[in-house]
Amino acid sequence: MIDTEILRAMARTYLGRRSLRTPGASPLYADLRGLPPLLVQAAADEALTDDAFALARSATAAGVRTTLALWPRSVHVAPWYARKFADGQRALDEVVRFVGEALKREVTP
Repeated sequence: MIDTEILRAMARTYLGRRSLRTPGASPLYADLRGLPPLLVQAAADEALTDDAFALARSATAAGVRTTLALWPRSVHVAPWYARKFADGQRALDEVVRFVGEALKREVTP
């Protein structure tokens, strides 16, 4: 459904002559210090799985509480398909739980 060459072409269209490593276009090259808890979800065998791992490592190294969730045999942006696929609904449910827990930690004295 998505491959590296298509991603590069889309990035080139978006960025024009700017570097593909522009932090505003890719969190892989951004300063992640100070971010709230981060949930990174990816299909276990999609084109962006390695980027998901890299983002999780980078965020953790920056002191961000990070959770990496890999979904076997799933699709890119699974939560988008919550109404069509069980994996999508489970991924969306995980987002809801993650945000709820993060907010609870923030408001608990």
